[in-house]
Amino acid sequence: MGFLGFGNYAKEGPGVYKSAVQKRRFFVFFDIYFRKFWKILSVNLVFILFSLPVVTIGPSMAGMTYVMRNFAKEEHAFVFSDFWDTFKRDFKQALPAGLIWICVMALSIFAVYFYLTNLYQGLIFYVLLGIAIFVLLILLFASNYLFLMLVTLNLPLKNLFKNALIFAFLGIKKNFFTLFWTLVILVATFYFWPIGILLFVLITPATLTLISSFNSYPIMKKYCIDPYYEQNEDENPENEKEAIESVFSDEAIIEDK
Repeated sequence: MGFLGFGNYAKEGPGVYKSAVQKRRFFVFFDIYFRKFWKILSVNLVFILFSLPVVTIGPSMAGMTYVMRNFAKEEHAFVFSDFWDTFKRDFKQALPAGLIWICVMALSIFAVYFYLTNLYQGLIFYVLLGIAIFVLLILLFASNYLFLMLVTLNLPLKNLFKNALIFAFLGIKKNFFTLFWTLVILVATFYFWPIGILLFVLITPATLTLISSFNSYPIMKKYCIDPYYEQNEDENPENEKEAIESVFSDEAIIEDK
């Protein structure tokens, strides 16, 4: 298993050992990260700037996710122009998606806190705390795919959330690795308070988005994008948005945006 949970999603060539492929995957991520470091920093600053109104966090997440997804796929992306184009193109869908995501996550975190502080009231609160933690965990896993699908696929908003929840289970192994390193980076970021604020403004969100995209896109591609094109015997346009009805759809129509 590669560092950060980045496993191998490519077919092995003849004479290549599994461990060697995984090691190569490890170096691929860090090669991308350090090669694109200043661009990642720039994207992070643009994301923070566009998120200042708070309600625009959704479109800002879409813009950052699009750029980080391209970096994760080792494809070119212009930091500002691609961010801005995605921000505008997906604004109507990303705005409510972001607001719903914030509200649901806030409620889930509050539920965990509430049941945790009321454990003294009896066994039922232990049960409710366990349920709340499980729900929060699934929502965190689903977060890896929500905006990644939004900038990659043409789907109704309800299908974005539905499929994100499906991927929370389909990619559960990778999701645990992503969550682990997300927590490590967040703890490291805010441990040296108030320097952590500067780190967050400069690099943290974009770094987490790159890790999430690097881990999550191959899973989405494996279960959603590739099966569609294999079934319809069409060429897979990796760089374009595909309209796919759902993860397990029997029929779909391609609509290029």
